[in-house]
Amino acid sequence: MDIAVSTQDDVTVVAPTGVLDGKAATTFERKLVELLDAKTTRLVIDLTKVSLVTSAGIRALVMAAKRLRGSGALALCGLSPQVKGVF
Repeated sequence: MDIAVSTQDDVTVVAPTGVLDGKAATTFERKLVELLDAKTTRLVIDLTKVSLVTSAGIRALVMAAKRLRGSGALALCGLSPQVKGVF
């Protein structure tokens, strides 16, 4: 899984590519933890290039949302109909 990270103003955009399944979710979660440990408080997860999200991918997103609760924000964008159906 390739994960692009960019920053615009005070918002960090994380854009994974491919399938966000058990194996890829581990890499994705590590990247999110790295960003959160670096005091990132505003995250946008761009799922435009993600074709499938499994429960492992959702778990990584929920972990990030819980860590940001009360001190930041997390938003999702670019959900395909298949990915949106999972949510």
